[in-house]
Amino acid sequence: MGNVLEILAKRLMAKYGVKVPRGVTTTDGKFTAPGKRLVVKAHIALGGRGKRGLVKVCGTSADAAAQAKKMLQTEVEGHPIPEVMVEEAIDYQNGEHFVALMDTRDGLTLFLAANVGGVNIESVWDRVKKTPIRVETNPNLASLAKDAGFSAQADKVARFLSQLIDCFWKEDAEYLEINPFVFDKSGEIVALDAVMKLDGDARFRHDNWDFEFAEFGEKAPVQAEKEIQEIDEKIKGSVKLVVLKGGGKIAILPAGGGASVFTADAVVRLGGTLANYAEYSGDPPAHAVQALTERVFRLPGITDVIINGGIANFTDVYKTFGGIIAAMRACKDVLQKNKVRLWVRRGGPNESVGLPMIAKLADEGFLVKVYDRHTGLTDVVDMAIEAQKKGGPGK
Repeated sequence: MGNVLEILAKRLMAKYGVKVPRGVTTTDGKFTAPGKRLVVKAHIALGGRGKRGLVKVCGTSADAAAQAKKMLQTEVEGHPIPEVMVEEAIDYQNGEHFVALMDTRDGLTLFLAANVGGVNIESVWDRVKKTPIRVETNPNLASLAKDAGFSAQADKVARFLSQLIDCFWKEDAEYLEINPFVFDKSGEIVALDAVMKLDGDARFRHDNWDFEFAEFGEKAPVQAEKEIQEIDEKIKGSVKLVVLKGGGKIAILPAGGGASVFTADAVVRLGGTLANYAEYSGDPPAHAVQALTERVFRLPGITDVIINGGIANFTDVYKTFGGIIAAMRACKDVLQKNKVRLWVRRGGPNESVGLPMIAKLADEGFLVKVYDRHTGLTDVVDMAIEAQKKGGPGK
C-alpha cells in the first residue's frame, strides 16, 4: 500500500470528473497564486494536519507566502516539512460532508455521511452510513445518498460517488477518503481534501503514476520493521509495521488500512501519543499476526494497545485472534510487568468464538477489555485516552 500526497491524489480524481481546487506546491515559499483567497497546507502524508495547525486560510497571496515559509521551517514529530501546498479557497454552502472507500476482497466498502465532515469525524462515526459494494454490481447510488442525508442533492452526490468509484477501481486504490467535500456557491461538489492509498504492486499497469509513494519522515527501518517486512513478502495477506521516532504511549494494531487511518487519526485528535503504525489485512496466517503483535507489544514505554478493525468480510476473527492470543502469552512478562491495557474491538466471521476467547484471557491476569461490532470503531481509543487521564498504567 502506497500513500499518495494530496495534490497528486486530487489530480488522479480529476481525471474521472471530480472537481478539485486549483493548487500548486512549493519548497521555498515562492509560488504563483492559484486564486485570491488561499489555503496553505503542509504537503505531507500525515493525518491530523488541521489539529496540528498545519492548515491555514489566507486572505492574500502575501499572507499565504508568509505562512508557507513558516511551515517550511516547522518540524513535526522531529521531521521537517519538505513541501507546502497552496490552493484556492472555495466559497461553499453550509455543510461539510464525508466519504471514504475501502478495498475489500469482493469489491469495496463505501462510508458516507452528510454534515459530519471535518477534523472530528470519529466523534460522529455513528452517523456514517457503511455500504458494501461488490465488483460488477450496479448499486443505486442515489438511494444510498438519500440514506446518508443528501435528500435534496441525491442525484449530484450519486454522480460524484460514481466518479470516485470509477477512480478507485481503475487506479488500483486500496483506500480513498475525502474529508470534507462541499457544495460550492454554484451547487457543484468540490473535494477539499484527499487521502489516497494505492496498491504499490500495480504500478506496472499505470504509466501515469509518475510519482513516488510518500512516507512522512522516512527513516532507516529498525530491526522489528525489517523482520515484519520479511514475513510480509512471504505470506498471503499482509502485515505492516512502522515504529515512530520518539515513541508514544499508545500502540495500535488495526485490521485493514482504513481502520489504521481512522485509529491513528483518533489517537492524535484526542491528544494521545502514537507509538507506531501497524495493520494486518487480507486474511494473513496466524503466525504472521502473532509475529506482528509480539513486536507491537514489546514497544518501549507503551501503556495501551488498541486492537481494532471494521466488521470484516472475510478475515477470520477466530484465526487471527489465535495469533494475537499466542502473542499475548509469549509477551505476558512485559505486558503484566508494565501493566499494559489492551482494548479490543472487532467484528466479522467467527467473532462469536474469537471475541470470548480473547476476553477470557482476563482470567490469566491480562488487562484486556473486549467489544464487538456494536461499539464504534474508535470508541476504544476514547476509552484508552480516558484511562490514561486517570493516571499511570493499568490497575
